[in-house]
Amino acid sequence: SGFLSKLGVKDTLNGTDLFWNPDGSSEFEFAEKLNGACKLDSAAEFYSRSLARGNDSAMRYLSSDFLDGRPDGILDEDSYRRCYIINKVTDGEYPLVSYHLANHFEHNLRGNPSFKGASATKVVELYKKAQSKGCIRASSRLGLIHQNGLGRMSPNISKAIRAYKKCGKDPDALF
Repeated sequence: SGFLSKLGVKDTLNGTDLFWNPDGSSEFEFAEKLNGACKLDSAAEFYSRSLARGNDSAMRYLSSDFLDGRPDGILDEDSYRRCYIINKVTDGEYPLVSYHLANHFEHNLRGNPSFKGASATKVVELYKKAQSKGCIRASSRLGLIHQNGLGRMSPNISKAIRAYKKCGKDPDALF
């Protein structure tokens, strides 16, 4: 709260959200500052507002094109923050973003059981969001999670089979 009061404040005035930033920068510049300070939920608000005003920089930043061809695995810090913000601003509209976030959290959970960034439930939720939008790789990862378990989540073979069946005959799905 102290950090945000120095950088920007979200107030309610007559039932309308009013955003302001005391340094006079644009919404996009301010979003970049919040992003750099890892205040991602607040940054998402300013990116969204900048996007609504048609800011080209915001449109480029919030594009999921940077993920095309990206290998699975842990995202670097910039990619993670961008995925998190895109997922927040678009309400999970882009399956590749949800998939990569889930994959990032899954790898962290497998490597570090005390990882605080997300739970196995959040990983499954993100994979399901990507799966519902047609992401075959998400179905495959869900199958593996349900087959082997993740964190405190126990294996469940019937759920694994259902997830694997959603992969169809896709050659990228290894199961």
